[in-house]
Amino acid sequence: MPAKTSTPLFVKIIKLSLLLISAVLAYFPIKNSEEFRYFFAPKVVYEVKGYQGDGNGPEDMEILTRRVSRLGPGLFSRADFMQNDGKAFIVLTRGAANARLVEFVSQHPGNFVMRGEAPEDIWYTNTDIVESTAVSPRGDDIAVSITVTDEAYAKSGKKVNDNVGGYSYVTLDGTVISKAKLQTKLGKSIMLAGYDNSDATGLVAILNGDVMSRAYTLVKM
Repeated sequence: MPAKTSTPLFVKIIKLSLLLISAVLAYFPIKNSEEFRYFFAPKVVYEVKGYQGDGNGPEDMEILTRRVSRLGPGLFSRADFMQNDGKAFIVLTRGAANARLVEFVSQHPGNFVMRGEAPEDIWYTNTDIVESTAVSPRGDDIAVSITVTDEAYAKSGKKVNDNVGGYSYVTLDGTVISKAKLQTKLGKSIMLAGYDNSDATGLVAILNGDVMSRAYTLVKM
């Protein structure tokens, strides 16, 4: 009998590569998917004006790049922070986020408060939120849904529901961005309405991360 011969390593690598390519093509049909267009999209670069490499600057940039990455249109879209010649940049690859959304998330540190009619009647803040998502309860309109922790609900749930018939306010960095009449009692998952669609998308990106120490101005190169 002829001796068995083993398949050369490079042949195995080629076969494995072809299998991986087939899997990708099966997952992202070229005809109906934008993913390939995003994957090979040109880079978009923003300069971070006034960035300081000491203090809270590095941590702020970690927070901001994660926010901008969440706004990317593609599954593999991402943002990276870079420095060159004393300047700071955020580089968007594999599909760039909408410029208005980038501006929104960079110019808001992200201090969120949901409260009653009196400014001191605070119900929930950033630290109480487990998850934030953008939902479409009515056609194309987008609302923000937040879910608070069990501990936060146990502390404030009764106080919130005692305000049925009154108004709730949502502030971002001290500015009222939403006012709504409480029509019914609220649970741990709360729908926040009253934003345009882009602000809702930006708010979700902010709430799913940490708060920056200050606002930043990003200039598209």
